[in-house]
Amino acid sequence: MPFDPLDAHPKTAHELESQFLEMQPTDEELSDGSFEQYNGHADDYLRTLTPADLESALAGEAPRVRTSILYMLGLLMTAATMVLLLAVYLAIIAAAGYLVYLHAVNNTGMIGAIPHSVRGTALMVILYVTPIGAGAVLIMFMIKPFAASPGKIVDSVPLNPEEEETLFYFVGLICRALRAPVPVRIEVDPDINASASFAGGFFSMLRRKLKLRIGLPLAAGLTVNQLASVLAHEFGHFSQGWGMRLTYVIRSINIWFARVVYERDAWDEYLKREATDNDARLALIFWLTILMIWIVRRILWVLMHLGHFISCFMLRRMEYNADRYAFAFAGSETFIELNRQLHMLYFAQRGVINDLREAYRENRLGDEYPTLVAQKVEEIPQDQAHKLIEHIQQQRTGFFSTHPSDGARIRMADRLDQEGIFDLDSPAELLFENYHRLVRIVTMMYYVHEHELRVNDSNLVSTQELTERRQEISSAREVESRFFQNVFNKFHPPVFKQPALEHPDNFNETGQKIIAARKDFKRTAPHALKFLEMLQEQASCASDASMALALVKAKFRINPQEFQLVSSDKKRIQSALEDADRETKNIRDQLDGMTSMARERMYCALQMLYNKRVAEQMGENRIAPEEAEKLFRCLSQLGQRLYGVWELERQHNDIMILIGQLQANADNEDLRFDLDRRVELLRKKLEQLLNILGGVDYPFEHSNTRARLGQYLCGGTPGMGAEAINRAGQFLDNYWALYQRLTGTLAQIGENVETALGLKPIQPPDAEMETAPAES
Repeated sequence: MPFDPLDAHPKTAHELESQFLEMQPTDEELSDGSFEQYNGHADDYLRTLTPADLESALAGEAPRVRTSILYMLGLLMTAATMVLLLAVYLAIIAAAGYLVYLHAVNNTGMIGAIPHSVRGTALMVILYVTPIGAGAVLIMFMIKPFAASPGKIVDSVPLNPEEEETLFYFVGLICRALRAPVPVRIEVDPDINASASFAGGFFSMLRRKLKLRIGLPLAAGLTVNQLASVLAHEFGHFSQGWGMRLTYVIRSINIWFARVVYERDAWDEYLKREATDNDARLALIFWLTILMIWIVRRILWVLMHLGHFISCFMLRRMEYNADRYAFAFAGSETFIELNRQLHMLYFAQRGVINDLREAYRENRLGDEYPTLVAQKVEEIPQDQAHKLIEHIQQQRTGFFSTHPSDGARIRMADRLDQEGIFDLDSPAELLFENYHRLVRIVTMMYYVHEHELRVNDSNLVSTQELTERRQEISSAREVESRFFQNVFNKFHPPVFKQPALEHPDNFNETGQKIIAARKDFKRTAPHALKFLEMLQEQASCASDASMALALVKAKFRINPQEFQLVSSDKKRIQSALEDADRETKNIRDQLDGMTSMARERMYCALQMLYNKRVAEQMGENRIAPEEAEKLFRCLSQLGQRLYGVWELERQHNDIMILIGQLQANADNEDLRFDLDRRVELLRKKLEQLLNILGGVDYPFEHSNTRARLGQYLCGGTPGMGAEAINRAGQFLDNYWALYQRLTGTLAQIGENVETALGLKPIQPPDAEMETAPAES
């Protein structure tokens, strides 16, 4: 039975590791070359650096980084001030307790202040008891943060020094060179980050027992030099001895204050619920408590910002100081390269998350998440990379920033221009002897713990396979853009009236239709692009007007300019919506006429797949007509439901903008009633679309060999309330992703057919101008 992490409820890295040890290749598989999974290169499992390689890359001793007496005095004063602010908080708790005590002891006479009246006595009892009850609850709330557990911590995998000898030697090499304590424990996790911290919390800082955590995306995307720079910075903090201890105190108190001020939990919800649900006499205690907590939190907000203001300058100095250790060990140039590469990794990570979301629709996930991030960096276009680097260099440090900006740090590295004593430009992953096994375990953590995805050994596929699939989709999108000259998008996708491909009666006539359609489309495409811009503008106006109308009907005031409107009057908004819808339909009708030849061209090209001679000419691009028929049938089915999908999208947008108002208007019963009504209409529309599309076969490869569109688009029957909203959002995302993929794949097939017929791809007008021969 396949292992399912969510069913088995794994809580620790050890449990995940034990479940996947059986997937680790054996020595025999590695040595005879039969192991071809994952990256497809068994040699990667055998290669690793040695301690001798690291020693040979080290030249001399790192110069000692000096810290001034004024710097240490500044840290000491800052830490003392932060402790004083914490003492102020404790004094507030003590004062609150003392005031409750004084009231309880000195005001007992209130109970008998109005004799001969039962109602009066009851009132005085309430007035006497309420401050005591409210004060007791307030004190519990103020003490609670001392016992509260920290927020979510990313799970990690502890490493065995005997199994990762090279990595431990590498870390020890850096620590000895920088005169920093060597970590007692090294862990890896899925973050694009590395951190060194005290191994046992607050009291371990007196013994300088450290633990090091390394994000495996760093190992996948950095060189040994760059990773050395990262670790040298982290250990540079601990080379400062008491400076690091003082900084630890400053940071801890800063974080603690932020939690006290902003963190909300079940206790807060309980107070609010009891204040609204109980009878007025008992509710008075809860409302008084809420008021007192609000006042205390305002006071703490002032203390938090005061502490942040006092500490941020010294914390920035601490970071600059740690950077100097990185310069001394790995050099200024490596530090500059590292900062740029880290930004590339963060940028790539966002793209990988989108890719994984798309792959998960087919119930597939790559088995090496860090590798996917590193590969994505290589795919970043040059112009985007240059813009990103320019943005980094232009960054300025904010007055209240706890870290200097990367631009400021790069400028300092460039100014100091240190050589460094270590130079090894190999991939950082070669420091790990069990790199791929660790990557797979960390990847499972990332999916299960970070994103709560359902993962098992049937839908965890090799990263190489996932990368190739992503590249195929990306290539198909490029061909679609060229084949259709960008005249189609989600506002005006290609819709085919034919439900299926038909075998042509005459291949010569079909070929002539392709030539005529190409010529006509080439002529009309520039005009269609202008109308497409007009369509996008009108569709945007219609969407804005619909959302504005939803808000106005719910009796909210709006700023008409935010919705491209001239008035906030309900009737005028309704009229603007009708006008935008009418104009949108008119433009779509005209576009349909302009782009009819584009659809004719694709349909005829797909029909030519039935011609054996054309199929032979296609060579390795050959595809069976039955496969193209399956793709075309699915695209046709999606296109026939287009207006229903647009209606669902409008309903979903209207609901989402109303939900945005719900938090500030939680007691607005009219709003809740309107939302319930809209959500029910949304659910019915979604069910209607799923009833029609749900039974259609999913046309691409899927881990479920008999997958249906309903499973891909929505994952199941929509439930009530929030589930219906989420399912509708999922349906819309998947619908448009599938529509684009189908269009791109069929366009790629169509272009391959035309190439087999001896027709060159139609180039964009600007490309044709660049390649056109000069007239004589």
